Amino acid sequence: MVPDGNKQVEWGSDSPLPPHNLPVPPTPLVGREHEVAAASDLLRREDVRLLTLTGPPGIGKTRLAAEVATTLLTEFMHGVYFIDLSPVIDANLVLPTVAHTLGLSQVTDRPLIEELKDFLANRRVLLVLDNFEQIIQAAPALTDLLQATFHLKILVTSRELLRVSGEHNFPVLPLRLPPVLADQSGPRALASLPPERLSDYEAVQLFFQRAAALQPDFVLTPENALLVAGITCRLDGLPLAIELAAARIRHIPPQDIYDRLEHRLRILTGGARDLPLRQRTLRTAIEWSYNLLDSGERLLLARLAVFRGGCSLEAAEVVCGDDLSIEVFDGLASLVDKSLVQRKEPSEGEARFVLLEMIHEYAHEQLEASGDLDTFYRQHAVYFGELAERAEPELRLAHQKYWFHLLDTEIDNLRAALEWSLESGDVTTGIRIMSGTFLYWILYSRQDEGVYWTQLLLARIDEVAQEYQIRILRSAAPLIAYRDREAANRLARRAVAIARDYGDKRQLGWSLWALSTTFSGDSEAEALTQEALVLFQEVGDEPGLGLVYNSIGERARLSGEDAVARRAYEESLAIAERTGDTRRQYYVLFNLAFVAQHEGDHHEAIRLLLRSLALCLDIGVQTDVAQELLAFAGSLGALGEPIRAAHLFGAAYTYLEHSGAMIDPSDQPEHDRNIAFVRAQLGEAAFEAAWAEGQEMTLDQAVAHARTGSDPNLLSTPQTRHDKKSHRPGGLTRREREVALLIAEGKSNREIADALVITERTVEGHVSNILSKLGFRSRTQVSVWAIENRLSDR
Repeated sequence: MVPDGNKQVEWGSDSPLPPHNLPVPPTPLVGREHEVAAASDLLRREDVRLLTLTGPPGIGKTRLAAEVATTLLTEFMHGVYFIDLSPVIDANLVLPTVAHTLGLSQVTDRPLIEELKDFLANRRVLLVLDNFEQIIQAAPALTDLLQATFHLKILVTSRELLRVSGEHNFPVLPLRLPPVLADQSGPRALASLPPERLSDYEAVQLFFQRAAALQPDFVLTPENALLVAGITCRLDGLPLAIELAAARIRHIPPQDIYDRLEHRLRILTGGARDLPLRQRTLRTAIEWSYNLLDSGERLLLARLAVFRGGCSLEAAEVVCGDDLSIEVFDGLASLVDKSLVQRKEPSEGEARFVLLEMIHEYAHEQLEASGDLDTFYRQHAVYFGELAERAEPELRLAHQKYWFHLLDTEIDNLRAALEWSLESGDVTTGIRIMSGTFLYWILYSRQDEGVYWTQLLLARIDEVAQEYQIRILRSAAPLIAYRDREAANRLARRAVAIARDYGDKRQLGWSLWALSTTFSGDSEAEALTQEALVLFQEVGDEPGLGLVYNSIGERARLSGEDAVARRAYEESLAIAERTGDTRRQYYVLFNLAFVAQHEGDHHEAIRLLLRSLALCLDIGVQTDVAQELLAFAGSLGALGEPIRAAHLFGAAYTYLEHSGAMIDPSDQPEHDRNIAFVRAQLGEAAFEAAWAEGQEMTLDQAVAHARTGSDPNLLSTPQTRHDKKSHRPGGLTRREREVALLIAEGKSNREIADALVITERTVEGHVSNILSKLGFRSRTQVSVWAIENRLSDR
């Protein structure tokens, strides 16, 4: 039986428009202007006969297809026909449904495909085939039709590609979202956006329009705008989800909607009764796609729910691959094709596979219903425990930049694994994670969170074997020392006692070093360091040796023994260069700069800091960049540049305050003396004014300000100089290149601020830096330079 859900169209010669059966939308389309124009332009091209709009459930493919068809209506003189295929579950019924919509009656014994070919042969027709995913086997028939006709074009909506010759893909993306972080603590803007600017974003516009239609007195206010923005972000910018959430405005305020979206699928119900059933709740929209998967794909999708923030192919294979009827790689590719998984290509590292939050919630429910939830959470935690153990030595060696970046990418998975280890009682796995990653927590401005997890694990230390007790104690000590040296001392003493009993020289060496860091200038610390030095020499642990030599240098420097400090630092630097430990190199150069400052050689200090800063920028730990700037400011003040010094003090302290990072307590007296000296040079009023100007700088601007007037040959290592020539024309930062490109496009500072979601004052600073770095006086010169350097290709 042929479904009759598509109205037949009479062919009338006196109609002002070509014949069509396009649905009349009940509400205006919000946003999507670019997508409508782009898809329409594609269909106008002679070489594009079959265009498939792909995307996940609720993304708005049907609505977009209808708008594109309406836009093109006058260009298809013989008609535009919208055919809803969602009721069709048998691929053999696709052609009869198309014929029925066209009003074509089969009156001969010829195959229907031949009748359709003849009928459409010379007609200029656009067919819109909506919801093709469940009858994908019928795709070859479309190619057959296109090959036998001259002017026929077909626009398809599907959650996966048809994979036939001549097909062009048009992925439909979520609506544009404001820069807002939405979590349990509430929504907060990630940029300096006033509430009225939030309504510029398509997702917020959609919520407001749908909410206002249901509750006419609903308006966006400074009080609720951020909440509405947070709601749209929690819904991934999916139009269907946003409309369903907005429908709740009649019953509950935005705050309650936001809070309840922690369980999204429960609240996103109650769509309009005239919508297809699958669109009345987001759950049924997702379930529609889920039911089209084969058993292996369903299992894989459910298992992927144990990941947070996505996963690599390797992680998916290890965690999810047991007893699957398909290869994980093939399954992921298929789920990406079906728009249930998104493939992300990061600027660094390997591709990641990510679930939209609502699909993630649905998949998690399926895994829980299967009874396998704990099994795969265990495998997930074990995988990240092993990853952390692999990371620990690498964070001190040549590939440390890759490993720091990898851990930062996997931060949400690390948190999930730590949560599971504590809830399940597998404390050992949690200790493997924290002891392997403690350097990451210290260096990436996550000390508070690192201390939080460490203390939870320490509270249950008696549940694990001695080996793991040592691990968590000796990694806890340097982490907690940033906040509480006495507590760190107690932990490190316990680690030393257990390590001596356990008999592991390497673990004992690291525990002794950890204990030594909880003292400052103490004779006991010196003895501990010397014992650790002997143990590391015995076991051949070069990273440990480098660390110990640096500690010896630290104590000598703080005691005023600059010659001893320099020798120890140089030993540490040599080891760091030999092992490829970039972070240790820039940290020791930083310390050597302090020695030079003590000796009054501030030109040498600047030279060392320039080398250190280049390495620090390469590895990308911004809190360390800020601390480099503090030392830089000290020497600039001593060299008679107090205003520049005050600028850097203001910029660095502001960044550190906003990031929540702490200055190394042993360095604080140095910075305090330098600040006092600069303040005395300028006087209170001028110092405060210059400090305030520095507070307005970004970290990139402050770095450029520090380097101004410095010898460019000292700014980087040979490798970073090569990278700069290849990837940073003119020495501009990435953001400055973006600004230069927008200047070349003729945009004003206000328009650039809007495009980059920054303040106009920040844009003015970028423009000033660009002109200064390039030696130009006008925006016209910048425009010509940007075109000549082909910034648009970078």
